[in-house]
Formats: sequence, C-alpha cells, structure tokens
Amino acid sequence: MVFDVKKLILQPFHEVVERGKEAVANAEADGHEPGVAKLMLKSARALEKEGERALQRLQPLWDGRVAQYGNSFTEAMRDNGENPSVGPTTRYLSGVRPLTRRAEDILEKQRALEDLLYDLDDFVEVDTFDGGRFAEVQAASKAFALSLLETIKRLRIEPPEPAPATGLGLRIALCPPRPKKRLATAADHPVQMFLVQSVKASV
Repeated sequence: MVFDVKKLILQPFHEVVERGKEAVANAEADGHEPGVAKLMLKSARALEKEGERALQRLQPLWDGRVAQYGNSFTEAMRDNGENPSVGPTTRYLSGVRPLTRRAEDILEKQRALEDLLYDLDDFVEVDTFDGGRFAEVQAASKAFALSLLETIKRLRIEPPEPAPATGLGLRIALCPPRPKKRLATAADHPVQMFLVQSVKASV
C-alpha cells in the first residue's frame, strides 16, 4: 500500500492549526459570554501558534532530508513508525539504519495527540469551552513535534553501495584510444626524398 509518509506524520499538526483557528473565530464572534470568550480566544490562539510552530520547524527539515537522501529518508521514517521491534543494528537494502529505539516514543506521542484531537471539536464553542483540554492538546503537540525533530536530526542514513561495473565498461576503459592518422610526407619515403633533392641540385 502506497501512502504519503510526510502527510501521515504531519497531519496532526495541521489539525491542531485548524481547530485553533475555528476556536478563534467562534470566540471573536460570540457576544454573550465576554469573559469566557476572552479566555477561549487566548487559549485558541496559543493552540494555533503551537501547531504552526511545529510545521515551520518540521517541514523545512523534512524537505531538506528528502532532497539530500531521497526515498531512503522517507523509508527510514516509515520503518520507524511501522516496525519498532527491529533491532538497532539491522541494515536495510537501501542502506538505511533507522533509530528504532525512538520508534515507540514517536508512536506514543502521536497517538496521544490524535486521541486528544478526536473530540476537540466538541470544545471549540464558547458554551462548551474547556481550557484544560486546550492546554493538553497544546502540550501533546509540542511533545510530538520535539520527538520528531530529534529523530529526524539523529537519523543515520548511509548512501547505497555503488553498482558493480559491467564487462563492457571495463573493456572500454582498458582499451587505449587509437592514434590519429597523419598525412605521409616525402621524409617518410627515402627514394622520393632522393629524387626531390636530385632535381633541386640540377636546377
């Protein structure tokens, strides 16, 4: 099954931003509970900012690793998320040695954030606002982002071994280039050289 590893891992942060913006809009539009709306507006803006901060840190770092290592990086991140039981000394055919010790930590923090986001839309209205829930989501988002940042920075990726040279390439490399042909001159033929000198002497 083919899936976008980057989208799958970073999706919770996009949802944090969306829920924060939704709560900000609801708080600004409410005119019945100014005290609660003010508290909700502050919490919602902090939540939105936390999600944006995570994306601003993670996306450039992720794109830089992809530009440097290509599919080897995305495969390593996928393996960290899918196969945490693999030993740290396992060597993949792609040349990747994932930091599997942190795989369980990543999964745990991602699931914690997703669990909190699952029903956060029940608390984005002024009359159902829960400041404690917003604080929990903000803390979970930060913890997950920091775990990802550390993993990406510490991930060791080795370039794949070069493919062996083919027989044709070796034969071409061992064969010296042919010398260029040059036009023959009188000096290359002694008889012709003697006749030319005799003619010059008789003139």
